[in-house]
Amino acid sequence: MYVVGITGASGFIGSHLVAACLERGWSPIALVRRGSPELAALGIPVRSYRIGEAPPDLAGIDLLVHCAYDAQADNASACEALIRRAAASGVRRLLFVSSLSADPQAASRYGREKAACEAIVAAADGMVVRPGLVLGAGGLFARMRDAVRGIGVVPLVDGGRQPVYTVTVGELAAAILDLLAADARGTFAIAASEPVSMAELYRAIARACGRRVLLVPIPYAPLLLGARLAEALRIPLALTVERVRSLRNLRAVTIPSYPQLPRAPRPFSPEDCRC
Repeated sequence: MYVVGITGASGFIGSHLVAACLERGWSPIALVRRGSPELAALGIPVRSYRIGEAPPDLAGIDLLVHCAYDAQADNASACEALIRRAAASGVRRLLFVSSLSADPQAASRYGREKAACEAIVAAADGMVVRPGLVLGAGGLFARMRDAVRGIGVVPLVDGGRQPVYTVTVGELAAAILDLLAADARGTFAIAASEPVSMAELYRAIARACGRRVLLVPIPYAPLLLGARLAEALRIPLALTVERVRSLRNLRAVTIPSYPQLPRAPRPFSPEDCRC
């Protein structure tokens, strides 16, 4: 039985990792910014952790999964500090949850910071997991679904031709624990091998929600300008400047198969978009 520390354990991916650990008989420890009634109800030990502040004591933790992210903080420096504390506390293995959008030259800050953290983790002999778009009741996918269920008008950069590689949150949590159990090394892309276009993904969400959606093709530059104006005027939009920029990171990639993973993510299914 492993003791697994999970940063961001009350979040979308983190909470599913907690549940997956319990199903396997592993003991999760939540490293979160504030107390969580859900975690407390499960009897999960909680240690305070906020990106940008000194990491907590990690004593007694065998495996550490870092999936927390703070858009307002220096995530790379926080990752370095967490790795130093993990080494000093005797943590055996570190796994960092990155993104397929990680790229030192990414248009989005998110993509650049994920790439910077990947380099730090790799230098410490840690493991990196790069999920595709994670399907489930949270994260970016939930915001996409809310846009369809709201006004039902979705602007699409360049007509929504961008390839999107998907993985369900349950599949991702299982893959992370499988890699930890296998004591794997390196970087692992976790997603279905074949993408779906952004436009088709939105159509699948609309069908699953029983809603109509109007997809409006808009060139990148005007959409970015509109997002900037909305932020300047403090008008809340689903497509923020950062999210518009992230659309430029979407590109065709190769998703390998890995012998360490007994269950490869299945192909995209519209059923995974059910509300």
